Amino acid sequence: MNQIILIIMLAILVEYIVNIIKPLIPEIDYPIPLIISLVVGVGLALIVQVDILLALGYEPINSVVGCIVTGLIVSGGSAAVHELISKLRASRNDIDIEKYS
Repeated sequence: MNQIILIIMLAILVEYIVNIIKPLIPEIDYPIPLIISLVVGVGLALIVQVDILLALGYEPINSVVGCIVTGLIVSGGSAAVHELISKLRASRNDIDIEKYS
């Protein structure tokens, strides 16, 4: 559970950092903030060593892969992480319904 909370906090932090940096970037193209978001998200996930696969109960062969996947998810910002958690919760509820039916 602590890992999930950390992932949510990182997503909020990435969104905040990108929103601070975005006005400093000249308006060239849209992908520049996206690239910054990806770099910041993956970088923070690697620094903090947070792994969503491990938090969900899967043991990755290489922990760096899990951190990179987490960084990609975190780079979407808080809305993306909230949507992912909602989908995971809904799928868990579907499994519980099928289990007790």
